[in-house]
Amino acid sequence: MNNLTETLLPTSLTPITFLRYISQYTFIILFITVFPFYFYVHRVNRETDKKLPIYPITNHFFKLICFMYITFIFMLLFMISVVTFRRYFTTIG
Repeated sequence: MNNLTETLLPTSLTPITFLRYISQYTFIILFITVFPFYFYVHRVNRETDKKLPIYPITNHFFKLICFMYITFIFMLLFMISVVTFRRYFTTIG
């Protein structure tokens, strides 16, 4: 029975799993740190961009990316709260 549990829920950290965790955390850190620079550059170049005929398109993408980042941050905070408080959720049922 113990072998079945170990097969279904491995407790050891394999190199593939370790690389997956490292890549996920690296992606999250880069994702969060790049946005302030993107926001700043957009704000600095906004006046010159308004003169371009494609400004509505670039402005739409800017708003879309802002919305995506806000959604990602809320989703990340929700996942962190679920992981943090999961022991309280499992004892209720």
